[in-house]
Amino acid sequence: MIELPLSPAQERLWFLDRFDPGQPNNVAFARRLHGPLDPDLLTRALAVVTTRHEALRATFVERDGAPVQVIADPGEFDLERVDLSGEPEQLREDRAREIGWDYFDTRFDLAGGPLIRAALLRFAADDHLLVMVVHHVVFDGASQAVLIADLGIAYGALLTGTEPAFTPLPIGWSDYVREQADQPPGKTEQDLAYWRERLADAPALTLPTDLPRPLFKTPRTERVHHRIAGDLAGQVQRLARSQRCTPYMVLLTAWQLLLGRHAGQTDVSVGSASAGRSRTELEPLVGCFVHTLVMRGDLSGDPTVADLLRRTRTTALEAYAHQQILFERLVSELDVARDVSRTPLFETMFILHTQDSPEMDILPGIKGAPFSIGITQVLFDLVLDAWIGPEMLALSLRYDTGLFTPDTVRAYLQRYEVLLRAMIATPDARLSELPMDDVTGQRQVLAWGQGPRRRYSGTVPSLFAARAAAHPDAPAVDDHTYGTLDARADQIARHLSGLGVGPGSVVGVCLDRGPDLVATLLAVWRCGGAYLPLDPNLPAARLSWLRADVDASHLVTRHGVAPDLDGYAHVVDLATADLAVGEAAAVEPRHDPQALAYILHTSGSTGRPKGVEVSHAALTNLLLSMRDTLGSGPSDVWLGLTSLSFDISGLELYLPLVTGARLVLVPEESVKDGVAVVRIAHDNAVTHVQATPSGWRMLLDAGFNTPTVTALTGGEALPPRLARELRPRVRRLVNVYGPTETTIWSTAAEIADAASEITLGGPLANTQLYVVDAALRPVPVGVPGELLIGGAGVALGYRGRPELTAQRFVPDPYGPPGARLYRTGDRVRWLRGGKLEFLGRVDHQVKIRGHRIELGEIEARLSGHPDVHLAAVVTAGEGHDTRLVGYVTAAPGAEPSSRQLRAHLAEELPAYMVPGQVVVLDAMPLNTAGKIDRRSLPAAEAGDLEVREYLAPRTEMEEMVTATWGDVLGRDRVGALDDFFDIGGHSLLATRVVARLGAALGLEVPIRVLFLHSTAETFAAAVEELLVADVEQLSDDEVASLLDGGVAR
Repeated sequence: MIELPLSPAQERLWFLDRFDPGQPNNVAFARRLHGPLDPDLLTRALAVVTTRHEALRATFVERDGAPVQVIADPGEFDLERVDLSGEPEQLREDRAREIGWDYFDTRFDLAGGPLIRAALLRFAADDHLLVMVVHHVVFDGASQAVLIADLGIAYGALLTGTEPAFTPLPIGWSDYVREQADQPPGKTEQDLAYWRERLADAPALTLPTDLPRPLFKTPRTERVHHRIAGDLAGQVQRLARSQRCTPYMVLLTAWQLLLGRHAGQTDVSVGSASAGRSRTELEPLVGCFVHTLVMRGDLSGDPTVADLLRRTRTTALEAYAHQQILFERLVSELDVARDVSRTPLFETMFILHTQDSPEMDILPGIKGAPFSIGITQVLFDLVLDAWIGPEMLALSLRYDTGLFTPDTVRAYLQRYEVLLRAMIATPDARLSELPMDDVTGQRQVLAWGQGPRRRYSGTVPSLFAARAAAHPDAPAVDDHTYGTLDARADQIARHLSGLGVGPGSVVGVCLDRGPDLVATLLAVWRCGGAYLPLDPNLPAARLSWLRADVDASHLVTRHGVAPDLDGYAHVVDLATADLAVGEAAAVEPRHDPQALAYILHTSGSTGRPKGVEVSHAALTNLLLSMRDTLGSGPSDVWLGLTSLSFDISGLELYLPLVTGARLVLVPEESVKDGVAVVRIAHDNAVTHVQATPSGWRMLLDAGFNTPTVTALTGGEALPPRLARELRPRVRRLVNVYGPTETTIWSTAAEIADAASEITLGGPLANTQLYVVDAALRPVPVGVPGELLIGGAGVALGYRGRPELTAQRFVPDPYGPPGARLYRTGDRVRWLRGGKLEFLGRVDHQVKIRGHRIELGEIEARLSGHPDVHLAAVVTAGEGHDTRLVGYVTAAPGAEPSSRQLRAHLAEELPAYMVPGQVVVLDAMPLNTAGKIDRRSLPAAEAGDLEVREYLAPRTEMEEMVTATWGDVLGRDRVGALDDFFDIGGHSLLATRVVARLGAALGLEVPIRVLFLHSTAETFAAAVEELLVADVEQLSDDEVASLLDGGVAR
């Protein structure tokens, strides 16, 4: 028996076994054997091979939490034999695969061994299947060929009664392991310095996934194959020769380019396996030599294919030159953010294999051929395996089934082929010129983005006038009929016309909510002018700035409403103005659809609001397309809940007026009183209510439950929890989306039931949607990109901001001359079936310690806590000091604490996504649109971050945990609130902690428990839960032994 240290590669694999003991990390393979096989000789041959190769006799024991490798003395081999000859012929192979899977899926006991097992399955007298499974800690891919070759030599010698003609091993496994342990530090430090520089600030790859990423990584894996016949393999090899690189480099480049396109990144790190047998004396050994190298691809600057291949060549050659520093050492040395849901440094791998040998003699007189037992395992998100031959390129993409669906994986492989063919055909092309989808896929996403074509005509004032003429006695707004509202609008219009209001005029409107507000807006339009909405609740300075920004010449208000009257040529006070009645001719509504209808300001990134100019045609298209979408008509009653300065108010105000419906305006003093709003809706038999998710939260808290109402929600992302609450309480729930610059709403999605997926749906009539990458190229299904919107709803531009207008409103390459697209700045992706999924803002992503973080994801998890009403997450600090800060308001009757909410997030998100502080506010600052005003959130200084005061252990388990941590970490005092990794812990020390506790308690504690519950109090609670579960499985005698102070197991 020999005791050895572990090689660095083995340390990582041993740690993974301790991290999640239930998951196998095995290598499995099978060979079909045709011929007169002697099973007894095969069993003895396997014993000879394990005698030759020390690694196959290794086990791993712990000494004070540290692993030691023990090489056992040679012994017999236990070959299991299974006779399947009695099974129906068509079922034998399926049964063999079941047995193979069971063999693979059965966990090895690293301490007890052996770490190799084999089964011989008999199909017929001369037809067998040999299945072998070996733990990865002692075996790698190259070892498979060595083992099979040596097995053939041993079997042949036994068959002839001679000594095996093995080539003497120049070095043994134990020699290699000791060499690794005794390696001089000079070269290692040089390699480490290279990798520190090479991987500095390398970002994580943020691939879009079909399913939410689980809290910790588990190998749930399948694979999809993609075989490409013909000359593509030859073309790859010719391109490689012409660019002075290898086929591996060409295929790796295509893979990195594909990943970069999917993730929207130009900095893409991919793992790659190196055999690790750089010396010829290592080639005939069985063992775990494989090195994992990080290939960091630089796609920036839109290089040509040839230029990118040169970059890849340099990267690969440098990586090979510095491969002696193993991946496991890199992980421990580099400051990698701790995230048990991902593998460190990279999430995908690329592996180029040599072709599997065809049928050949692997045992004397026995034909052997590879046999697939359908086993796939991968610890990464995606692993692309490639086999290249003279006339074939075969691809196999292994994928985490907890993240991706088979359809998505098939799409990856198809797009990989498209990209690869484009690279070969046009090596001088820029990356931005390479297609990623075939023509069918490109046409599909373009078709999904085309809204129904409708011919709409008229303007709101003309459509309203027609309704008023046809049904003057129908109720219109509150207690006004269409006839009385029309007459009032005409009065005000005549007065404004007399003051010079006409085409080109901008009239400020600052009025309380009521029929006169609606009449004034109609009056401005009858004169040919446009209105500027002015919220009476805004500060005087703000109202003054808005007037000056658009050069509004007139103001319509009521005494005591507008706080600032300076700067206007004419101010009309509806309370005192002498409005003509009777004899004067009515002002005929103007009918210029392209004329300006209103200017509405939205917040700007510079702090200066942007005045969006919207035409009558755009507004009419929105109203009539929503009419068709909702089936709205004269019998409807709409609730007017939204401030005029928020663009979505346009739907509430005007859709009823152009469809003959009734509008009920909520008085200003009741808008923020949920109980009052619910009462008004009930008393007026309201059928349609539109509100932001924040507004709906207020109404639900006030008891809203009206199964006859069609509910529209938009203006911000709809939280799933809110949708589940709201859907059963209304007749219909419609999620609408659109920026002010494309006139209120551009998409709509009906949420059929509480379990429905929340999407943005598809485009409204005469609307076009394009999801594009940074180069404004349409992206395929499932790939995130920026949403561009075109069509009839696109606004005229920003008032007095020609440069910003040109920047945000870009030419539409698919539309008629002069057509434009608006760049929304929203990240979305097409889902299969043609619906859009909202992912967040392009500018709402932050990067912390290499990880791109979508703040909306953290906000959604905070909002999902039952004690939270509203939530926002922002960043504070700069550079390496950048940190996350959360803000919440409490749900009615709740009193959440920062510690409680951070613990909630820690159970659902990786550590780097948990804000260092969560501030509980009395009220969330909202803008006039009812959205969270992030700029008004109180600043969080570094000194304000929650400080963990020392809290003494309160339970026996906490005392045991803190004492163990203190001993392992060399700390005098550890408190119940201390985080293991914040006070100096790392993965190898974690193994010592769980080993000591496990020994003391007679309990196996997986390392992942410490990663998931990293504070002393939460870890102690988790261990207690494990202990209770373990005790419940004990017999009465074992429980009695525990109570007497003994260890039952």
